[in-house]
Amino acid sequence: MLHTAPQVDETIQSDTSQWPEGKRLLFQAVLQAHEQSALRENISREVIRLAAMGSGDYLQAIVAGLSSLGGLHAPLVQTWDLLDADDPTFEAKAMLRQDERVPGWGNGFVKGGPDEIWKDVERLVGQEDPRMIANINDVTQLLQSRGKLIYPNPSCWTAAVGHILGFGRQTTAFLFVQGRLGAWTHYLKALLE
Repeated sequence: MLHTAPQVDETIQSDTSQWPEGKRLLFQAVLQAHEQSALRENISREVIRLAAMGSGDYLQAIVAGLSSLGGLHAPLVQTWDLLDADDPTFEAKAMLRQDERVPGWGNGFVKGGPDEIWKDVERLVGQEDPRMIANINDVTQLLQSRGKLIYPNPSCWTAAVGHILGFGRQTTAFLFVQGRLGAWTHYLKALLE
């Protein structure tokens, strides 16, 4: 007899119905913030646009967009690892000594202040995990004390939410993908149909 695994979305949705209200609200907030962020002309959206124009194919465009994640754009795994460290501020100091970027901080769309799209996520992270928000604030203060007027970006908030909701370092990307897929699909529909 052939067994089929439940769809990831069904599994997550059934899991969320068992979560406390704060975690459900956090899950919804991170998906909504990603949907709004997907409307910006960021790297993944631009890659999707170019792949759609070049191939005329929805799936190839989505795969291309997903392939742009990591490194400089949406370094989710690297940010997750930083937030998972015993002392994220110590790790951030080590990165700065090596003249490396601290993953999860800095934003190409918002300069000189926090990204308003992510304010609800920030608030809910603080409510659900005071230690996590303290670590994020400590890294932000460190960066600013070194003359970098930067704030947590979507990778930071996504990694934090992944930690709080029990996602692993790789599967935290589900939050990014789930939150952006609808906006990407709407955008591609206009390009391809």
